[in-house]
Amino acid sequence: MTAKPELLDAPSNLPAVTDSPPLPVERTSNGGVNPIVRGAANSHLVIWTMLLTMGPFALPLMWISPKYSRWMKILVTSVMVFLTIAFPIGVVIFLIMLLNPIIDAWSQANAMGGA
Repeated sequence: MTAKPELLDAPSNLPAVTDSPPLPVERTSNGGVNPIVRGAANSHLVIWTMLLTMGPFALPLMWISPKYSRWMKILVTSVMVFLTIAFPIGVVIFLIMLLNPIIDAWSQANAMGGA
């Protein structure tokens, strides 16, 4: 036997020795948010236009915005929840007050023999 035995764990065969380690890559996390949405979240005009037109559906856009403090986000969310509940109740009360004279007129017409 004149063949030299092969060493499987020789230092020159190990990947860490033969390859230089990769350079560290600078990573920035965007939280998985689309860059277009991230750009919109940085605009006061876009956020307030969305809040005024879409109501509570625009709250996530405001919450990912770095331009507002946590207390401002909580305040705007509370106001938006209050308005979302109070506005339909106010509309129903207004419609009842608006339709009450018409319902009374129909009732009087029916009491007098029909309209």
